[in-house]
Amino acid sequence: MRRATFIIAAAAVCGCAWWAGASAGADPVQLAIALIIAWLAQGLATWMLAARLAAGSSAIGVWVSGIAMRLAALLFMWVLYEQALVGRVVALVFGLTLAALVILEAIWLAASSAQIRS
Repeated sequence: MRRATFIIAAAAVCGCAWWAGASAGADPVQLAIALIIAWLAQGLATWMLAARLAAGSSAIGVWVSGIAMRLAALLFMWVLYEQALVGRVVALVFGLTLAALVILEAIWLAASSAQIRS
């Protein structure tokens, strides 16, 4: 699986999350900004991980950095929610979307490793 394919799939997940959140009553602009941040964080983390794996070098540091980046994004969203700068639905959709993107990354890694072995 190519990196660009993953980025497109992640954008599709974020688009579906935006639709679901907007349907649940979230502010569409806040939600769009939050999901763009989720997409960028996930995309950057996966892009760096894929580059390291393609080079055949150790990816543990990059993987830990990606996890830390996503946790920092979640913490930032929590602070915004606690300060009443974003609504509850925006914060929930953001967190659930990040979780879905991490699962998508795991599927992408499994599919990539299966292609490498065959």
